[in-house]
Amino acid sequence: MSTRPFLVSIVIPAHNHLAMTSNCIEKTLATCPGRRDVEIIVVDDASPEPLASLSALDDRVQVVRTETNLGFAGACNLGAAQTRGHFLIFLNNDTEPQVGWLDAMTGCAMSDERIGIVGARLLYPTGTTQHAGVIFSQADGLPRHVYRGFPGDHPAVTHARDFQAVTAACMLIRRELFFDLDGFSTEYRNEFEDIDLCLRATRTDHRITYCPAAVVTHLEAVSRKRDDAPVATDRTSTNRETFLQRWQSSLVPDEFTVYAEDGLLTASASDLYPLTFAIEPILGAFEAVDETEAHELLRCQAQQISDLTSERNNLKSDNVELQRDNVELQRIHADLVSTRAWYLLEQCRRLRSMFSLRRNI
Repeated sequence: MSTRPFLVSIVIPAHNHLAMTSNCIEKTLATCPGRRDVEIIVVDDASPEPLASLSALDDRVQVVRTETNLGFAGACNLGAAQTRGHFLIFLNNDTEPQVGWLDAMTGCAMSDERIGIVGARLLYPTGTTQHAGVIFSQADGLPRHVYRGFPGDHPAVTHARDFQAVTAACMLIRRELFFDLDGFSTEYRNEFEDIDLCLRATRTDHRITYCPAAVVTHLEAVSRKRDDAPVATDRTSTNRETFLQRWQSSLVPDEFTVYAEDGLLTASASDLYPLTFAIEPILGAFEAVDETEAHELLRCQAQQISDLTSERNNLKSDNVELQRDNVELQRIHADLVSTRAWYLLEQCRRLRSMFSLRRNI
């Protein structure tokens, strides 16, 4: 551990929303009363109404103001440059940290020197999950918050583990690592900055760890349109293009792996296809199969069974010489025909089961 005067420097970027930012600071300070190893740096990102008054909340609070609006990445980088702590924590100003969050995050980081970044369990005010780690979609390769909307105490949400990325709405990172990576990339504007930082950290063999014991209430995206903002804009498209251009070739889609690890998605162990899948209702539901396509598959397989049956029945009459001189070869051929027929019959049974299940839903 370094001899820096602070263990933790908390950086809070803010643009307007004086009351909300003040509430965030007060809630944060309430979780660490009397601690002199914590400092808070508020970055006033060119708010029309300056936030300088926030420094009066506590002598551990410092306000730094930008002349022009830098966005999330630029504001966080500026704030980090003012810090003196061993660990940096980036915290959205629309959050309310809960008791024990700080010790949980720092304790997690100090448990293994390879842990470079720690993410928290973020809950909506209703108690449902907003963030329990970040997964990468099998569909489009883009990052998403896993288990968003799940109960905040669901076993999958309270499971500590490593991810490829976590959100910077509440993120701890080792000071040296942050500056070695040159901070957040300013190529993005209020989206993907945190994911990009995490992926760069993994390239230096650092772990990205989700710490569910660190609980933070998140109002989400009140001050900035981040974290899956619902409105698509030209800026959003540019951010995605930049992200995919940089990372698409090396991204590892992992959402199904996470679901399987948590027992929410299972598949039968079988050499026969289609496999039988089971999915927990809280996770989702299967789309109905395309009946036209499935019926055509069933028809083709039924025809193959009919053809195989005819092949077996005609084997004796059409191959008298084979029966007399190559009895063993004939037996092997017949066995193969039977095996293929059994396989196709199993397929048909599975397809019929799917249709039956769908009609009963």
